[in-house]
Amino acid sequence: MDVETLAFKTIENLSVAPGQVISIWASTHSLDFIAALAYHIRRHDAFWTVRLIMDLLLLGIGKEVSQEYLNLVPEHELRWLKDISAIIEVRDHGGHIPGVEITRRRAMAAD
Repeated sequence: MDVETLAFKTIENLSVAPGQVISIWASTHSLDFIAALAYHIRRHDAFWTVRLIMDLLLLGIGKEVSQEYLNLVPEHELRWLKDISAIIEVRDHGGHIPGVEITRRRAMAAD
């Protein structure tokens, strides 16, 4: 299935309504799909936001951020989530970050 059809069907199945805010969580591996999702969300007179993950960023965070902060969700994000109608999370990477030990990767995935 092509990304355009997949995006169309995803937004239709979510029954996106005018004025809703849909958050898209994905990595740079799926920029074409992200664009298609955003387009179809706007066609429904709704709004989109993108949380973009980059491999290089994950590597830096995985190696350098203090263990106790890896899985914390900041208060501003919890407040922001109250305005979100739905989250589309695109699992477009395997979660393996070379050079980052498994316990730190698991903590990073907990948010």
